[in-house]
Amino acid sequence: MRFKKFVLFFLIFSLIITSLPLNLSASPTLKEGHYEKWIDRVDSLPQYATDLYNWMVSNAAEGGALRTAVDETLNNGNSVHFVTEFTGGPYNFTYESGATNEELFEYLAQSFASEISSVTSEISDYIYTVYGAFDRDHPEVFWLSGGISTTWVTSYTLGKIPNTNKAVGYYTTKQYIILKSPTSDIRAASYTSADLIDSEADSLNNRIEEILSGEYPSNGTRKEKVVYFNKVLTKINGFNSSGDLSPIDASCRECISAMYGRTGAMGPVCEAYSRAFKVLCDKVGIPCVLVDGTANSGASVGGHMWNYVQMENGKWYGADISWNDPSVVGITSADTGYENEKFLLVGSSTVINNLAFIESHPAENSVFSNGLAFTNGPELSVLTYEEDLAAELQSKEYGKIKGVTLTIGNDLSLNYYADITEKYHAAKLRLTQNGVTTIVEGIKTGNANEFKFTYKGVAPQNMGDNILAELIFDGEVLSVLEEYSIKTYCQKTSAKTNNKLILTFLADILEYGAAAQEFKNYKTNELVNNVSGLIPSEYKILEATDRVIGERKSETSFINGLGVYCDYKNNIYVNFITNDLSNVAIRVNGVVVSKELFECLNSSTGQYKYMSDAIYATGFNDIYTIELLEDGNVVQTVKYSVKSYIYSMQNQTGSDGSLTALAKISRALYNYGQSAIAYKSSL
Repeated sequence: MRFKKFVLFFLIFSLIITSLPLNLSASPTLKEGHYEKWIDRVDSLPQYATDLYNWMVSNAAEGGALRTAVDETLNNGNSVHFVTEFTGGPYNFTYESGATNEELFEYLAQSFASEISSVTSEISDYIYTVYGAFDRDHPEVFWLSGGISTTWVTSYTLGKIPNTNKAVGYYTTKQYIILKSPTSDIRAASYTSADLIDSEADSLNNRIEEILSGEYPSNGTRKEKVVYFNKVLTKINGFNSSGDLSPIDASCRECISAMYGRTGAMGPVCEAYSRAFKVLCDKVGIPCVLVDGTANSGASVGGHMWNYVQMENGKWYGADISWNDPSVVGITSADTGYENEKFLLVGSSTVINNLAFIESHPAENSVFSNGLAFTNGPELSVLTYEEDLAAELQSKEYGKIKGVTLTIGNDLSLNYYADITEKYHAAKLRLTQNGVTTIVEGIKTGNANEFKFTYKGVAPQNMGDNILAELIFDGEVLSVLEEYSIKTYCQKTSAKTNNKLILTFLADILEYGAAAQEFKNYKTNELVNNVSGLIPSEYKILEATDRVIGERKSETSFINGLGVYCDYKNNIYVNFITNDLSNVAIRVNGVVVSKELFECLNSSTGQYKYMSDAIYATGFNDIYTIELLEDGNVVQTVKYSVKSYIYSMQNQTGSDGSLTALAKISRALYNYGQSAIAYKSSL
């Protein structure tokens, strides 16, 4: 499923004296937010990249260069398409008497080599990104090979200053994509004839029209149409029977394979089902995107492609057509009778075969290996389409709390989701825990009438304490969710997955909560870590500390204490002494902090405390450089991290030789952080 990168290099010399500006481009990055088209997911596209995408769209049509592989021809006979050019210089240098022009040009080539390599690499990244976006946005273009190569032609200009041994040099580099060369072709091996492509494209259009006739519900809902497309594609196809899918015929990955119906060794794979489904949805105006990643069926893990499709309510749902067409032992025909709709219009939390869809289908959207991953695609609804419809129906006259998620960041937060009709959009969420009530305002998520309410800062020792959530409007209670806690979330989530990484993460969260209960001596007979099926981490003793305390350069201002504050937020704190606070400043990782954050511990002895911003669980290994300044000069520097603190506390014992509650919570805190880091790295 990954495309390969091919890069060819050529150099041409010339003797033209010009003045040329240098224009470097930046590497591709993603936009913030969520976007349907893959090309729209890329931030700040240079004009040449936008022009290339539009060129590919127009040249995929009959007679276009993507079909004919003829656009511009270089001297070496390569058929190419010009993308952009960039220039560099001037480069002033002195040469030895008697040096030939050939030697001077060679010297220029060596001098500019690094700069040219850097910029051509950046432009190539944009070319690969645009090509990958085009391929995913236009699966009807079935004749591309899946590979792309670029080339550039560089000319050097040289001006000699009369009566001196001095010269000035420039270069101009033009960058191309290769449409056809003696060793490569942007078209697939079986489609190197434009006439054949045109004929096959006509057949594909006829096949689409055939599918959109007969039983096709032309006046039906989007659901009826996608159900029909799923039925057609699963009934006429049998998933590719080859044991090893790597060497299969390239057409088995294209829309034409699933569109016509095939079985056996020429049957479609997941990519073909997904591309065909998108082609059909595109044809009738149903928003649909291709999604790929490393999917987990529960029995196996491997590269996979599926779809997200948008329904009339504005929300996106998962559709895996190939998984709706399971292979059946002993049946070789296309219509096995086991075709289904299990993986059609599902939400991120929909559990099928003991796995939530977001767990069995983690999206990566990386077209090229080591290339940009288009991860800012549409966001899935939490629920299935049917569940969302039911929730919307129930909330016609009021709001309805429909789900809860947990956010692990610089604190532990519960996110409540509610569908609220327009009349009640100003509704708020009233949350009561242990007799304390908090009112939270909602934020519209962008999914129809869905609102998100975030309850921030649940202390670890309170993970097992139930929260009463009431959706209220003008004194009226619209919806109630009773007896929910972080422990409840962990219980419900663990019951839906067998992913060891997730089970360990949830376990370490609750182990941290249990350690906090013991440390605070709070409900020690009701520890939150008694959830079955979880796999807590075994603590590994830290062998080294990140803590470094620099030399004191002042007798009047110095740091005299470091530590970590552990509660619903985790902060590094610094204690320091000074006899003149007005001349003292603290700088953390190069940024001076406000003195308003200083807490006076003892004014008579000049003792103060500074508490850092809350640290994300994934940042427990991050080292903070803290500088104490006096009259603008650094008088002491320390380096410290949460890990430093854990190191100092991990083996603390009491008079009986057993670990103290502080040592236990420190160990649990560190395991929680490492699980957070591991989970984030897996996404």
